[in-house]
Amino acid sequence: MVTRRRTRRRRSSSRRAAPRRRSRRSRIRHRVSKGIGSQWGKISSAISGVVFLAQITVKEREAGLYTGKSKGEQGKILVDNVLHNIIGWSPFGTRFSGSGQNFNVDGIANKYVGAGILSWIYGSLPIKGLPHKGKAKVLGRKVAFAGAIGGLLDSPSGQQRAVSNRPTSTGGLVVTTV
Repeated sequence: MVTRRRTRRRRSSSRRAAPRRRSRRSRIRHRVSKGIGSQWGKISSAISGVVFLAQITVKEREAGLYTGKSKGEQGKILVDNVLHNIIGWSPFGTRFSGSGQNFNVDGIANKYVGAGILSWIYGSLPIKGLPHKGKAKVLGRKVAFAGAIGGLLDSPSGQQRAVSNRPTSTGGLVVTTV
């Protein structure tokens, strides 16, 4: 029977430990963490922002206020529309007239709230085999909340804001005429 002889490693005089090599497994895990899972918070926040803007501007889009305008004009109309619905003030002042800030309780029940609640229910089901339950729950909660706030701030269904092409300025305030 042959026995192997043990040999000792010589230590360097600086007594510094050799750097450890990373295993292949840790790199694979690191690559996976850069995927969509780590970006999901940003994605769901962006989707909820789009839902809010879509809900708050639905009547103006149906009336055709954005068609045939340049991107800059569409941006001005969007900013005027959102701020007019939220605080009752239009910074560009040439787009909306009316009573200003409106609360529409009937607007809370809309398609985005329904889709958000359904997604939240899917994420809350006690079945273990369903894919992406956590993501569906987070997205459903954010979409339902954004849809409800957008519906609350949207103008009531019988009231559409008038658009004017002739701004009239009185001091620091801009008054639109219909």
